[in-house]
Amino acid sequence: MTNPVRDLAEGAHRIAGGDFSQRIHVRNRTELGELGDSFNLMTDRLESYIEDLRRAAEENRELFIGTV
Repeated sequence: MTNPVRDLAEGAHRIAGGDFSQRIHVRNRTELGELGDSFNLMTDRLESYIEDLRRAAEENRELFIGTV
């Protein structure tokens, strides 16, 4: 049996290290389960925001190169 708090902490460390593929497997509907759901939603949004930033940076780079 795993410790849900430890799972969340390990997931948070992976996210902090740049691994945005990390998700928490929610096994129950307690407050810890809700926290796991919130963690996964936060991770989804971070992953999406970072991808948007990468796309915008690439577009800006292409525009800049086109003006030089």
